Amino acid sequence: MLIDTSAQPKQGDIVGFRLVTGEEILARIVETTATHLTVTKPVVVQMAPVGNGQYGLAFAPFMVSVAEDSKFKFSVDRIVATPIRARQDLASKYQEMTSSIVPASAGIIPNLGG
Repeated sequence: MLIDTSAQPKQGDIVGFRLVTGEEILARIVETTATHLTVTKPVVVQMAPVGNGQYGLAFAPFMVSVAEDSKFKFSVDRIVATPIRARQDLASKYQEMTSSIVPASAGIIPNLGG
């Protein structure tokens, strides 16, 4: 197994992780402890049809019934894949969708063959 310790995520980083229930989450780290990961503005990453048999990635709110600035605390024993810094294209789209900051290199998430 390859583990790049220089790329360990820290507070403020946009990360992806997978829960034991199967959801792939993209969120911004607020705090990490030995027992919990606290994040803000989590979204579920999903495959979605974009037409002509093509698929792309879509973001859906993790919870739609809570205030946008809510913090979510995940128990580390409910996380299958530990938080890893998000791909730059996904991080840029996430930042664009969850804040008023628009990255200079904003673009469309590339389609995936389907």
